[in-house]
Amino acid sequence: MNPRPPFQVDDACVEAMRTLHPNNKGGIEPGHLGDNALATNPDEHPDAKVIGKWLASTDRDLGDLQVIFWLAFFVRNEWANFPKRTRTEHDRLFQRIATLCHELREAMDKTEMLFMRGDGHGLNNLYIHALLKDVEMDSVVSVYGHVRGRPEAWPTLSSDERRLVDLCLCVSGLPTTQTLLDRVASEAERLRKQGPLHAQPSKRGAERGYFVRRMGELFQRRYGEQPHEVIAALTTIALGEATDRELVAKLLA
Repeated sequence: MNPRPPFQVDDACVEAMRTLHPNNKGGIEPGHLGDNALATNPDEHPDAKVIGKWLASTDRDLGDLQVIFWLAFFVRNEWANFPKRTRTEHDRLFQRIATLCHELREAMDKTEMLFMRGDGHGLNNLYIHALLKDVEMDSVVSVYGHVRGRPEAWPTLSSDERRLVDLCLCVSGLPTTQTLLDRVASEAERLRKQGPLHAQPSKRGAERGYFVRRMGELFQRRYGEQPHEVIAALTTIALGEATDRELVAKLLA
């Protein structure tokens, strides 16, 4: 396994995607499927045996070897394709996002009048569904029908039906735009605290440091442990740089 475009997504790839972003039902960002292949062919590299022996010793499916190689591929492409900002740049960007969200929310509240689908004079209580176009509302209803096992043809709602859907959505507890702005601000603050991809992306050894730490995170998520010897072997395979368990232990400390 050493994927290059065009990609053939197999079961191991899908499983790796789920490990990468478990809260997003396995979705990944486009940059994960870049052209930054592993430095060596993992199926032929002698260090692959280290990973295979560890899987066998822990009674795990040997098919996970391919899942691990896919994870390594994704992490290599994270480094190659994702933006690299210094900590100062990272903090400034996400703090600005949070600040703008708070400022926009405050400005909307200061209109002091309700949003009435273009007939009113304010932006208070602006529910997100109130901004949907008719075709988008039809899409929401169609998706709901499919989920409930009623895959009829795509509906074109009448004005009375749309009015009823709108009323139901108003009492369904859907958030207002102001609430969503608060949530975006909270997410921006979380990302600010999480820090950048690498605090010193131009530092010598930065990619290897990132790879080891990121794989350590993914191993912990999938297996509940961070086997230093295994991650060292995987780093050697993926980056083509001999890496020992002592360096991995130091980076993960």
